[in-house]
Amino acid sequence: MRADELYPIYQDILTAHQQKVMVKSIIVEEEGHLEEMISQLKEFHREWKIYANQVIQLEEVLFMNWISAIENELNNVEIF
Repeated sequence: MRADELYPIYQDILTAHQQKVMVKSIIVEEEGHLEEMISQLKEFHREWKIYANQVIQLEEVLFMNWISAIENELNNVEIF
């Protein structure tokens, strides 16, 4: 799901800066991957959304902690 958020933004930035690198194929691949995961989750448990929402919330906290750690590191880098 995070890739679904990230890659379109990344592609927009690449396009805006006229870069030849494209991530559109990754976007399509990730969409297919997400569909497959949802299909498997439906077979796993009829109330899979409850568990998925809990995992999404945990992943969001971990992601924000990771981003904060990166920001802290970048703020502490000395530029010569």
